[in-house]
Amino acid sequence: MQYSFKVMYDDLYTVKVRISPAWARYVSEKVWHESQSTRKMTDKSLEIIFEVADREEIKQWVMGLGPEAYVIKPEKLKKMIKEDLRKTLKQYEKTTSIYENLSVRKAEKIMPDNHGSSNPVA
Repeated sequence: MQYSFKVMYDDLYTVKVRISPAWARYVSEKVWHESQSTRKMTDKSLEIIFEVADREEIKQWVMGLGPEAYVIKPEKLKKMIKEDLRKTLKQYEKTTSIYENLSVRKAEKIMPDNHGSSNPVA
């Protein structure tokens, strides 16, 4: 598993990610992959480079860092992240998501309406 970010294999990709100054120290203190190399930038951000075999796993890692990470290359990885972010934003822009509907229905089953009860709090 020399060139896998974690456990998956595919073609080998060079991935370059810029980490914000706020998170640069945290990210630089850990070895995320055996191929990683890092470079401190003049603005105190961190550039981290990996040779990985799976874009999906590195995509999840980058997205887990939120706005503190930005993919410089490869372009395909940037596009994958943009697409996931569009889907996520669309989900949150809906008036009510399918997940909220499910939560409301579950809550109604657990806590039935207590109209007419003698409990003043209900």
